[in-house]
Amino acid sequence: MREQGSAGEKSDIIHSREFWLRQWNNLQGRDTARVSKGYASAKYWDTAAKEYDQGLDASYHERLENLVAHLEKSRMLTRGMTVLDVGCGTGNLAFLLADKGAEVTAVDFAGGMLQQAEANCPDSCKSRIHFEQADWQAVDLKDRGWLKKFDLVIAHMTPAVKTPDSFFKILAASRQGCCTGSWAGKRENNIRMELWKKIMGKALRDNSDGILIQFDLLYAMNYFPNIYFTEVFWQKTMSVKAALEYFFHFFQRISTEPDSILRKKIRDYLEEISVDGMVVKKNFGRIGTMYWRVNKDDAVPGRPGP
Repeated sequence: MREQGSAGEKSDIIHSREFWLRQWNNLQGRDTARVSKGYASAKYWDTAAKEYDQGLDASYHERLENLVAHLEKSRMLTRGMTVLDVGCGTGNLAFLLADKGAEVTAVDFAGGMLQQAEANCPDSCKSRIHFEQADWQAVDLKDRGWLKKFDLVIAHMTPAVKTPDSFFKILAASRQGCCTGSWAGKRENNIRMELWKKIMGKALRDNSDGILIQFDLLYAMNYFPNIYFTEVFWQKTMSVKAALEYFFHFFQRISTEPDSILRKKIRDYLEEISVDGMVVKKNFGRIGTMYWRVNKDDAVPGRPGP
């Protein structure tokens, strides 16, 4: 979208909250937004839950440890802090936070993921983590007593923060700091990309700009987030049966195909590429991680807040 006016007016526009909200809303309808919609399914994550942690290599845990180290270095995470982990999944980040002495409320909308998190939770962390099933999109902070309740709110690599309203809700729940993370730029998933062609009838154009729009939005609101990027690659071997359910629940959210036809298309492709009944899913891309302070002492007077 092209903004009209002089150079000075354009400079003022891109420093406005409303400009970046428009850019965020303009992402709707693009392939990346459709991908996010596919992931925003509790059934999808319930299907993935039992096998989610299998095959996670050392680099995955290093990324989480690096995130925690950034938060500690910036003094946004200290012993005794209250932390809300939105979209906690199988709990790997929550365990690290609790191990640092934080009191963690870990929330996810997928019951299957929470069951795995509770099963995996180390005994040393159990007294400092409270697991709760909740859909962040529908959570009423006032009703839950979560307005400005937590010292730190984290929503890292989760579909929970896909709209401006859900993003602002993170700020509203925090009294000191926030952290978000998502794909940045082009990301690739070999099986998903090929299935997209067969099901959607065109090549997938998945360029994730959300983290950069969030950064600019915060800057326009007079927050000054820290941001860093990490290149990631991992692969996972799955049975055809498991992969079928995994990708079916993903495409069910975005395809208009009847379920029976959708299942057949996915099954046929998976069987075509399988070796001894197994397929290999590969992911590549970059993750952008951002963290910032929200307490009023860090804001410049006269600039609008969330």
